[in-house]
Amino acid sequence: HGNLIEYYIDYEREQPFGIQSCINLIEYPSYISSIVSYSIDGKTDYLLCSINNGRIKFFDTNVNKCRHTLQTIPSSFHQIKIWPVDNENILHTSYLAFRTSTAIGVMKLPGTGHKNEYDMILAHSNGIRTFDVTSNHNLFISCGEKDNCIFVWKFDLSIMEKRIENSTIEINMKLKQLESLFYYIQLQDA
Repeated sequence: HGNLIEYYIDYEREQPFGIQSCINLIEYPSYISSIVSYSIDGKTDYLLCSINNGRIKFFDTNVNKCRHTLQTIPSSFHQIKIWPVDNENILHTSYLAFRTSTAIGVMKLPGTGHKNEYDMILAHSNGIRTFDVTSNHNLFISCGEKDNCIFVWKFDLSIMEKRIENSTIEINMKLKQLESLFYYIQLQDA
């Protein structure tokens, strides 16, 4: 029902787990389809939750509140992982690696939800059972649901970074056009 449960180990009990806290994360009828921990700056810890309606929510675990929500693709991510990609030119770059029922993909973190910040590819036509990532070689490994194949994918960070850079330039140009439009409207009203 969308509750966050933190556990602690109490060695005096026979059961090693006990509920430390329970927080209502999302509103009904949404549900979390996958979850992973993430830190932007090494100080603030987040739980990234993939919601069934295609949103990614960033929950600050220190204050137990949602700090950021991204609308991504219309379907949920069945599995997500933090992927610290390896590139000597770009420091501290992390991506969210994900899988849907038939596709694998990556999304720049922390992200704004812009379509140029993520990319995906149809990996297995009959579905994907699971995937994994390697940080030292920028490899993405997927295992098919019914095709009994394992694919190893090479991720080219420079292409993804160029796409994100170009989208920033495009957004800034549109903002300048909008500012010019408001300027001319103000001149006409004067």
